[in-house]
Formats: sequence, structure tokens, C-alpha cells
Amino acid sequence: MKKYILRLQLLTMAIAICIAMPVFAQEVFTYTSSVTANSLHPDTNPGTKLCDGKWTNAGTESVQYDEDVTIIADLGQEKKINNVSVMVFHMSPFRIDEVQVSFSKDGNIWEKQETIKNRYELQKNIRQPALPLSVFPDIKARYVRCLIKKDRSSSRLLIGEIMAIIAGLLNKIPPVSPQMQLNGCSNPNLKR
Repeated sequence: MKKYILRLQLLTMAIAICIAMPVFAQEVFTYTSSVTANSLHPDTNPGTKLCDGKWTNAGTESVQYDEDVTIIADLGQEKKINNVSVMVFHMSPFRIDEVQVSFSKDGNIWEKQETIKNRYELQKNIRQPALPLSVFPDIKARYVRCLIKKDRSSSRLLIGEIMAIIAGLLNKIPPVSPQMQLNGCSNPNLKR
């Protein structure tokens, strides 16, 4: 059963990496967090590091929070969301317990909360790409709220990226180039 879950999670990660990159090329969102990032792995002001398309190295491409954190992404207008993935780094001392994702049309009333329990084994080193914790809500919303909880034995969280795949964009996306906006964040080094 463990091998099946791991294979499914790896397949989800491969899909997120291969498909999400062009989907995100036109998607713009902003976000806020309930907790200030630690200066060891800071976010920018305003926050852009969790939407810059980079999540392959925990040492340089992550934001650190020293407690559970709620991150709210604003897509700018109501859109049909097919997938939300929170890309997390998972090794000692930054173990992820779970992510709770919910959706809102107005930022006040939240619905369709889904919880993803982390079932990954610990990563071997900080140069491994972040792992996806994903939900497939198929819902119309403007806001996506992610409550990211650390494991009881961990002192911090390291988050690489938050992605929301929007329905209907696959056929409308031009080829990805380094000058394109990725999640609303300029990414001149887009080479995967």
C-alpha cells in the first residue's frame, strides 16, 4: 500500500511539473500569510517567493515559517480551479503533517475544505525538489486558503510553492518563455 501511495504522489508531482508550468504562465495571483517568515528563508515584501516557479532547492527556493501558517491566495477574480498543490520540503527538522485547503468566492465564507495528510518519507537532502500535497476540487472560487501544519516533532516549515491550476487555460497558453509571467512573479531564469 505504501508503494502505491508513493507512486501516486510521484505521478502527481510529475503532472504538476510537466503540466502546471505552461498553465501558470498566464495565471496571476497574490497571497498573504498569517505568520511572518523567518529571516533564514525569508519571503519578499509583498510575498512573491511562493509563486515564482522555483521549488527545487530547500536552501534557496523556500519560505520558512516557525509555526503552522495560513496562506491565502487571491486569484483576482472567480475562476474554476481544478487542482491546488502546495509544494513542501519534508525532512528533519521541517516535517509537514498536513495541509487543509478551502475555497471562497468573497474571502469571508469558506467552503469545500479538503485535508491532505502527508504520507511521504523524509527527503534525503535539501537539493531535492519539493513534494506536492495536492487536492482536485473542481470548484469556482477567487480565494484559496491553505493551512499548512507542521509535524509535532518539527521546529519549522519550509514551503517551496503554491499552485492553483485553472480550468480552460491549457488550450489558450502560448509557449513558455523566460520573459513570461509565472503566477504573477517575474521569472527570468525559467529553465527546467
